[in-house]
Amino acid sequence: MPETKARKVPNLLRSNQVANLQDDKAYLQKLIDHPQSRDRSGAVRQLQRLEKQMETQVPRPFEGRTLDAAVSRANDLIADITTDMPTRDEMMKNPTGSVGKHLAWERRNKDKILEWKYLRLRINAGTDDPDVANIEQYRPQSRTGELNMESATIGGHNRFHMPLQPGTPVVFSVEEMTKLREVAPDLAAKFIVLDAEQRQEVKDAVMTLLDEGPAPEKPYDEILIAPAPAPVVPEAPMQFKRAKK
Repeated sequence: MPETKARKVPNLLRSNQVANLQDDKAYLQKLIDHPQSRDRSGAVRQLQRLEKQMETQVPRPFEGRTLDAAVSRANDLIADITTDMPTRDEMMKNPTGSVGKHLAWERRNKDKILEWKYLRLRINAGTDDPDVANIEQYRPQSRTGELNMESATIGGHNRFHMPLQPGTPVVFSVEEMTKLREVAPDLAAKFIVLDAEQRQEVKDAVMTLLDEGPAPEKPYDEILIAPAPAPVVPEAPMQFKRAKK
C-alpha cells in the first residue's frame, strides 16, 4: 500500500471503555431529562464533552475496499513487528541481554505497534473481545537464535526476588524511572527482580533515550483517504505607506 502524508494515529478506546462511556452518557441524559434536576446546564456540558470524546475515540468500522486494505496492512505490520520480537522465554526467564533487547525492539517498533493497534480496533469495531489489539497474543514462545537461557535469572515457573548485589547500588532518578515506565512498562513492573548489572544496563539505555530527547511525532492518516489538500500559502502582510505631509 503506498504511503500517504497523514495525521497522527488516534488513540482509540477499547470495548470496555466504550461501554463505560455509554453508561455515563445514559446517566447524564437522565439528569438532563429529570424535571427536578438541580444542575441541568452542568450535565449538558458534561454530555457535550463526552459526546465529543466518543466521536473522536470510539473505533469506527472500515468498509469495502478500505477494510480489505486495512486487514492487509495490519497483517504486514504484525509480521514485521514479530520478526525480532523477544520471545516469551526471554521475557519471563530474564537471561543476560534481555533488557537491552526488549528496549531496542520496542523503540524500533513503537510507531508500527501504535498503527497496528489502531487498525485492529477499527477492523474489529463493535466487538466485545478485549484482546483484539493485544500484541502479546503474537509473541513467540521461543525461537532459534534467542538469548542463552543458561544465564537466566528466573528459571521455569519459579519466580523470586534477587538478593541485593554487593557494590554500589544502581539508583534511578524520578525522571529515569518515569521514562522507563513510558517506554517499557513491563520491564518497570519487574524491576525489583533485576540484579545490579541488569539495572545498570536498563539505566544506560534509559539515559540514552533521555539524552536524545523525544522523537518527532509522525502523523498518520486513515487508509486510502483522498490526498491531503495543497498547503495554503499565507498572504503577504499588508503594507501601509505613510501619508506625505
